Amino acid sequence: ELFSDIDGVATSFAAIGVKSDDVVTIVSLSCVTSILCFYALNKIGAVSNFVNVMAIQTDLETYIKDADSKIVVSLDLFSEKVLKVIKAVGAKKLIVYSLREYMPVAIKIGFDFKLRKFDNKFLVDSQVMQWSEFIEAGKGQKPILYKKDPHKVCCFGHTGGTTGFPKTVLIDDLGMNAVAHQYNLCFE
Repeated sequence: ELFSDIDGVATSFAAIGVKSDDVVTIVSLSCVTSILCFYALNKIGAVSNFVNVMAIQTDLETYIKDADSKIVVSLDLFSEKVLKVIKAVGAKKLIVYSLREYMPVAIKIGFDFKLRKFDNKFLVDSQVMQWSEFIEAGKGQKPILYKKDPHKVCCFGHTGGTTGFPKTVLIDDLGMNAVAHQYNLCFE
C-alpha cells in the first residue's frame, strides 16, 4: 500500500506541474502524508523543503522564497497562516491535507468531534487545493519511473540556529540512506 500511495502522490505532483529539480515546501508534522510527499517528490527528482510548523511567518516567507517554491503542502491546522505567506511570496498553490486522511475509522470519529469548531473558510481560496483534489489530479496518469542521480539534493533541512542564524542543510539520497543505515546499526 505504501508504494502504491507514493506512486499516486508522485503522479499527482507531476499532474500539477512539479518536475525534476523543482522545490516543494512541506509545512508539516511527521505523519503519513509528509512521508508520502518526501518519497513521491524524490521519485520525480524534485526536492522536499521541510519547514517546522512552529516557524513564524517571516521565517516561512524566507524559507519558501529562498527555495523558490511554487507549490507548498501544509497540514490544515497551520494552513491559514501558510496561505498568507504564499500570497506574500507569490507561490502558486497550497495543497492542504488533514491528519484524518490516513487515520483508522474509529479514530477519525473522535478526531472529527474534537475539531468540529475548526475554522476552514480559507479552503475556498483559489490558491488552495485540498488533498483529495490533489490525489484526483494524478488518477489515470502514467506511472513515474525513478531515474534520479543519488548525488543530487533530495531534501532541504533547516537548523534551529542555536549557534547564530538558522542555516539550510542540503541532503542528497546517499546522505538520507546513510542516516537510515546508522539508525539501523544503533537498534540492532
